[in-house]
Amino acid sequence: MKINSTVALTLTLLSLMFGAGIVSAAWGLVVGREALKGITQPDTRPANPATQSAPRKEEVVILQEDELIKAAKARMKGALGDRANQSETNTNPTVKGAAKVNKITPAQVVLPISTQAYGVFLEVASVSRQGGNLVIKVNMKNSGKGSVRFLYDGFLNVKDNNGDLLTTTIQGLPDDLPPTGELFSGTVSIPAELVETVDKVSLSVSDYPDQRVQLQLSNIPVTR
Repeated sequence: MKINSTVALTLTLLSLMFGAGIVSAAWGLVVGREALKGITQPDTRPANPATQSAPRKEEVVILQEDELIKAAKARMKGALGDRANQSETNTNPTVKGAAKVNKITPAQVVLPISTQAYGVFLEVASVSRQGGNLVIKVNMKNSGKGSVRFLYDGFLNVKDNNGDLLTTTIQGLPDDLPPTGELFSGTVSIPAELVETVDKVSLSVSDYPDQRVQLQLSNIPVTR
């Protein structure tokens, strides 16, 4: 009795599956016919030459090889001419352009330059290259009422145009500047490698220990 029930169940399932397949196929056929409504087979019959006009043929223009080469050469010649004109304009600016360049170029500082405070005079007389150093020639004098003492190692500073302090060697300047009006000369030497990318420097010095006399000179040109 158990075996017969299994066979009956199997047959029932097969019947249901077969029926479902038939229903699905029928439904697909109906859907396909509905989708193809209004679509007809294209007319493949040959057209009558007497009644149908001949299709227009678009003309294809074929350029000759020599014409293409001439056109390419003309374009290259024009481009080279434009570059030549631009180069000539850059190397030979008009008077208006030259005036504009001169206007924005900063004025060169002419040496000597000097300053003074409380009767003490400081002058940068010249700047030159000597060996591996940039040498600044300095003149000082005191026309005041009393001697002024200087401690150059800590109170004479030279800075580049970026504000960086430069290493210096001072020679020839007196530690005590007498009030006689006598002119004393000395040099401030800077290693050349420290000013290779510098256009100008500034020099400042003050007396010791009071620091009452403050002397400063800016925009000292660097000699190449």
